[in-house]
Amino acid sequence: MSDADDFMTRYLNNITSQYESSRFKPEYEPAEPETTKVTCRDGVELTVDIFRPATPGPYPTIVVRCPYPQQVELWKLHGEHLNRRGYAWCANGAAHLHLRRHVGTERQRAQRRCDLLAWCEHQDWIDVIGLWGTSYLSLTCWTVADITTPKVASICANHYGTDRFASAYQKGSFRCDVLTAWAMQNAGYPVDADYMKSALHLPQMSVDEDMWGGRLDWYRDWISHPKDADATGMRDSGDCSSPSPPRSRCRCSSTRLV
Repeated sequence: MSDADDFMTRYLNNITSQYESSRFKPEYEPAEPETTKVTCRDGVELTVDIFRPATPGPYPTIVVRCPYPQQVELWKLHGEHLNRRGYAWCANGAAHLHLRRHVGTERQRAQRRCDLLAWCEHQDWIDVIGLWGTSYLSLTCWTVADITTPKVASICANHYGTDRFASAYQKGSFRCDVLTAWAMQNAGYPVDADYMKSALHLPQMSVDEDMWGGRLDWYRDWISHPKDADATGMRDSGDCSSPSPPRSRCRCSSTRLV
């Protein structure tokens, strides 16, 4: 077993033990998971995995959008345990988005999150929605926090702030320790290059093609806009297409919106 596999096994066991120690005990059986497609305004298709309890709905539903294919088993685990406690689980991306998750600008990706919420709004099996995420998944929540659809009742976003640009630069210096490493891990294909050599490579603009085996335009956007966040669309999420005008149903309390 590799170190990564060992880590994930221990991590999943820890999550399982947390569910088992929860005061919310299992009451239902999970239904067979389903997969569907959601077409966005720009023509991109999002693949959505749906986990529901084997009991009539509608259900309170947790919605996540994740770019990490290595977390597929984690989402299945959450789906099963949440189903057993009466929740539905709607996950976009983990098993399917890795080959194209970074297509488009930050603004376009935020608009796709809006389109996913608009689709959820029309699902009669969804009662209310809770958005949840940690780290980058938290960013997917923050970018729609002020333009949510009516069914969104809560947001739990942690370990990430509201400013994507600030995470890329610190005192004018690009964060290779965060974003170069992140880009290597999430290029959509295996990158075997050495991290330190990658971080020191000059010009850094071409490290993707020179050392990683492919061109990553989104990484180049980060590097080429050290002072202009708006040029990459890092602060503009667009608007959600919904049956009624988008509105926020959140008030801020630390990093948790309730």
